[in-house]
Amino acid sequence: MDVTHGVQRRTLVKGIACVLGINGFGLTPLLSGCSSSRLSASEQGVVDLEGDVFLDGARLKTGMTLVPGGVIHTGKGARLVFVMGADAFLVRELSELLLLPRPLAMGEPEHVSDAEPPGGTGVKVAVHSSLGFTLKGGGVLAVFSPGLRTLKTPNAVIGIRGTAAYLSYQHERTYLCTCYGRADIRSVKDPTLQDTVTTKHHESPRYIQDDASGRASSEKAPMIDHTDEELILLESLVGRRPPFLQSSFSSSNHRY
Repeated sequence: MDVTHGVQRRTLVKGIACVLGINGFGLTPLLSGCSSSRLSASEQGVVDLEGDVFLDGARLKTGMTLVPGGVIHTGKGARLVFVMGADAFLVRELSELLLLPRPLAMGEPEHVSDAEPPGGTGVKVAVHSSLGFTLKGGGVLAVFSPGLRTLKTPNAVIGIRGTAAYLSYQHERTYLCTCYGRADIRSVKDPTLQDTVTTKHHESPRYIQDDASGRASSEKAPMIDHTDEELILLESLVGRRPPFLQSSFSSSNHRY
């Protein structure tokens, strides 16, 4: 694990835990030194940021709202946490992220679901509360409410349905960890590559890459660059708990 990323993750976990006032999930040791400020679940826009973070060239600030169609850039050592509808995102340093407008991500109208998401708190959620994104470089961890999201990199398209995922694109290779839920994977260039992953707790990370002939492959990968604590905190921002809290989390907290 990269040392800089590790420090950023620990700082993020502590910072957002302080803001949310979280005192469960085994995070109590991280709460020393918390301020008295609080953030209500499902507050929209930028929750936390550090370093140089821009939306369409304009510097972002805490509390600002993000809209589909905008392009996010994060600088060296920067990070961004934001909420859009009932979805929450953590963008890593040196990332370029395009928030997809609705026609690119899905064709269905937005509506509210009466179904409670796994691990939810009984609060109704907008099924299509975020639209998906294109990641041109860097990494992003995201948790999604029920409904289709389309995640894109230069060499892969991933269809996400009510799940959580960590996606990165570096050195012309896509990394995908379907943290829990289902992901349908296909190659941008090679129509023969189609892969479906269904997981409960990080069981099937993938590298998606093209070889010199243009053939694509989806290969098993380790779990890297994201943690269960980050997932818990992101879900907390939208009033949910990840499903693994109800089973394996008490005895196995994945941290890589």
